[in-house]
Amino acid sequence: MARMSSPAGDMEMKITTIDVVQDQMVIGGKFGVWDAKIYVGPQEVRQLMGMFLQRKVIGFVLRLPFMR
Repeated sequence: MARMSSPAGDMEMKITTIDVVQDQMVIGGKFGVWDAKIYVGPQEVRQLMGMFLQRKVIGFVLRLPFMR
């Protein structure tokens, strides 16, 4: 479960679906007690892809099979 921390408090989000609707990626899940959808446009998807290609992130993904 993903966790968000902010000055307003901490809240968990359980990601349940990822879909594509027209020109946006839609991430669905539970945000605390509410159903939530996050709409991500093409520019944000490109930005996320660039973030995922960082050395630290790739190292983390490669270590996943050995983590608890």
